[in-house]
Amino acid sequence: MKAPSRGVALTGMGFGLDHLGQLGRSQTKSKVSEQRITEGKIAGFNDDRYATSISRERFTVMSLVNSLLGAIDNPNLQANANQLGNIVNTVQSLSQANSASPDAMQMAMGIVGKYVQSSLKQKRQQDGPQATQQLVNQYSGTQPNAAVVNALLGSQQAQGLINEVSAKTGLPAGTIQALLPSLIPLVLQFLQSGASLDGNNNELLNSFLDSDGDGDVDIADVMKLAGQFM
Repeated sequence: MKAPSRGVALTGMGFGLDHLGQLGRSQTKSKVSEQRITEGKIAGFNDDRYATSISRERFTVMSLVNSLLGAIDNPNLQANANQLGNIVNTVQSLSQANSASPDAMQMAMGIVGKYVQSSLKQKRQQDGPQATQQLVNQYSGTQPNAAVVNALLGSQQAQGLINEVSAKTGLPAGTIQALLPSLIPLVLQFLQSGASLDGNNNELLNSFLDSDGDGDVDIADVMKLAGQFM
C-alpha cells in the first residue's frame, strides 16, 4: 500500500508547489484547464497559427499533469506526493550546491527531460515497452548514478545536452557534466511514478513518450503545473 499523499508542501526550484497532495479538487481543476486549452485560442494573440501552437503545447503538458495527478490519486500506482517532493528537494539541493539559480536548474531539468524522452522513445521502438520500463526502473532514483549517462545517452548525445544547457542557462559545461548523473535519475524517478504496483503498466511514461517530441514537453513545467492544481 502506498503512502498517503495529503498534507505535503513543496518549495524550491522556482516551482512554488504548495499543498501538493490535496487531491479533492485536482481532477476538476485540471479538466477545466484542459477544456480551456482545447478551445484553440489564447487570449492576446491575433495569429491563429501561433495561438494554436501555444494551445497544443499547453494541452500536451496538461495531459501529462492529468496523468501525474491520476497516478498520485490511484492506490494501484506507485506515485505519491512525497515522491515528487523528494525529487524537487533534491533538485533544490543540487542548485544550492552548484551555485545555480532555481530558474537555471528548472531549465536544465526541462532540457534533460527532452533528451531522456528521445532516448526512451528509441529504446521502446527497438526493444519494446517492457524493456523501456525496466531501464527506467534500473536507473531512476534521487542518488547520482554515473552509469546512467552512457546507458541512456551515449557520449555524443550527452555532449549535445551539455552544450544546450550551457548555452541556455550560462552554467559552465563542467558543472552540467557533473550534474547529469544526478539529473537523469531524477527525471526517470518522475517517470517511474506512473507505474502500476506490479510494474506492468505506466500511463505517465506512455503519455510522455507518445508526445510529439519537438521540445514542447517540459518535465519541469509538468511538475510546476501539477502543484497549482493540488
